[in-house]
Amino acid sequence: MNKLLACGCSYTNVRNARLYPASLHPGQKCWPNYVADHLKLECVNIGRTGGGNDDIFNQVIKYISES
Repeated sequence: MNKLLACGCSYTNVRNARLYPASLHPGQKCWPNYVADHLKLECVNIGRTGGGNDDIFNQVIKYISES
C-alpha cells in the first residue's frame, strides 16, 4: 500500500496539547491525515513536538532505512 510519510514539528504531531485542546476526543485528526485521506493513502505520522530541521531530516532517513 502507498503511504504518506508526515514528519515535522508540533504542527504535524497530533499529540501536541497546545495546538489541540484537551476537549477534543482521542484520535483527533491532524493535517497529514486529511491529506492522506484525500489522496487515498495510509498516513504514517512521525512528527515530534519541538523537532527542528535536523531532527526531521534524521527521522525521515531512519524511517526510510528501517522500512
